[in-house]
Amino acid sequence: YKWVSKSSEVFECSMPDKPWLMDEYARTHARRLFDHHKLKISDGQLEEFVQKSGTNVRQFASEVEKLSVYLGEKGEVTSKEIRMLVTPSREAAAWDLADALGAGNLGSALGTLRQLLAQRESTVGLLMGLSRRFREMLILRECLDRGWLSVQGSGRYQKAVWVDHPDAEAVLGAFGNADPRKLHSYR
Repeated sequence: YKWVSKSSEVFECSMPDKPWLMDEYARTHARRLFDHHKLKISDGQLEEFVQKSGTNVRQFASEVEKLSVYLGEKGEVTSKEIRMLVTPSREAAAWDLADALGAGNLGSALGTLRQLLAQRESTVGLLMGLSRRFREMLILRECLDRGWLSVQGSGRYQKAVWVDHPDAEAVLGAFGNADPRKLHSYR
């Protein structure tokens, strides 16, 4: 190892152990591959590419090569090409279904549901997760309407801000461990 590191360049190929760090690593590596193949891709399409192809770096090389051959000199990657050419290889998580439904994206929700069922996820578990998510959304909507909750920031940097109100304390305190004020603001 010492001789190789002195006489050549060493690339560390270990993946981060946290899911959000793996996604960031995957985006960085995918961006390098697209740049190497002289393909233009927006941040939104890059995110779509990573979400569809997973975090396997070797898979990226294959998928970017496929896009490069298909696009030729055009070099502009769009959602259409990603949907048409990139092989879905990322396992879907149950919260992906709830997120797609919560965002009102029926097409994405149905695709995620198909993938989850193909992964042999428990249908009862999926229904329980959706039921919990819709319950949380209804409670949060009511809190927003009553002025007990506001959302500050924009995009990925939004956060929930709770207002101290005697009615809110009485109603939300009754939820015990399911108190929506205890939810992480990202949710």
